[in-house]
Amino acid sequence: MKNTKIKNLAIIGRTKTLYQTTKILKEKGFNIKIIITSLPSDYDSITTNNFKNLAKKLNAKFFLTKNINDRKIQHQIKIANIELGISVNNPLLLSKKTLSMFKFGVLNLHAGDLPRYRGNATANWAILNDEKKIVLTVHKMDQELDSGDIVIQENFLINK
Repeated sequence: MKNTKIKNLAIIGRTKTLYQTTKILKEKGFNIKIIITSLPSDYDSITTNNFKNLAKKLNAKFFLTKNINDRKIQHQIKIANIELGISVNNPLLLSKKTLSMFKFGVLNLHAGDLPRYRGNATANWAILNDEKKIVLTVHKMDQELDSGDIVIQENFLINK
């Protein structure tokens, strides 16, 4: 993606991290065209309404869904000319067809050392397994759970 000007983004997922990232991306000049979220978990401080209001403020399409591969969502990705998806704490698997609709794919932020720690609570597992660090991974999603080419990984030391 070097030397490529990406304009149109889809935001996928939930949590305060994604909410704040969306606002930063908008400030940096990205065009947020679609926000796709699912019901928050019990520990999320950001609600569905927060994302819905943000979508309204950004003039973006908003979807609350249990099926991210729904044809309506795929249609919106296509007509909005979405070039890149940004995913954070998204509990839904994207199908190969849905992923293929993004010109440059979907980048996912995963709080775990991929491919070693997939799924949820990966930081917890690192601590329980006496790891010395927690790894934050950004990877290009494919249709498998927490799979795809790794873009970057950052290590954070675990201390008391």
